[in-house]
Amino acid sequence: KLYLEDKVASSSPNLAFMEFNDRWTIGIAASPNNVFNHVSFVNSINTNRGGTHVNYITSQVVSSLSTFLKKKYPALEEYITGPLIRSNLFIFVKSYIENASFDSQAKELLTTKPGSFGSTCLIPTSFLKDLEKDSDLVKRIVALARAREQSSSLASIVQATSSKSKAKVLM
Repeated sequence: KLYLEDKVASSSPNLAFMEFNDRWTIGIAASPNNVFNHVSFVNSINTNRGGTHVNYITSQVVSSLSTFLKKKYPALEEYITGPLIRSNLFIFVKSYIENASFDSQAKELLTTKPGSFGSTCLIPTSFLKDLEKDSDLVKRIVALARAREQSSSLASIVQATSSKSKAKVLM
């Protein structure tokens, strides 16, 4: 909450938080600036550039939210995309990885493949369902998908009217 309260002037945003076991703790919230953000630690080392552990958690969340939102809002199915969902996430990951490997001595980016983590963190359905329930994240994604739909509709109307006017000028 410390990372979020500083960036959001209004009341504290929804934060889904869970300690899965002694090796994995994650938190998920809506990004305050519509850009993917993360705070991550591997073996108590801040990995400020993220890495495979962040991608591992993010891909599970994006996949689940995408499936849920496309079922709940079938009219917006083509506008609800993985990148749209990802860009609205703020992910917190604290993990303990066996034989962790990094891209440099600074240890800013974890490069260990998920199969070599020494543990797994399959996010339970109950946690994902809590995230889906009327959260700021879901509301924002739906609003952005609707805006994309309206933008697409307006663009097709403009294109149709401009092609008709060109036809009249040529005659």
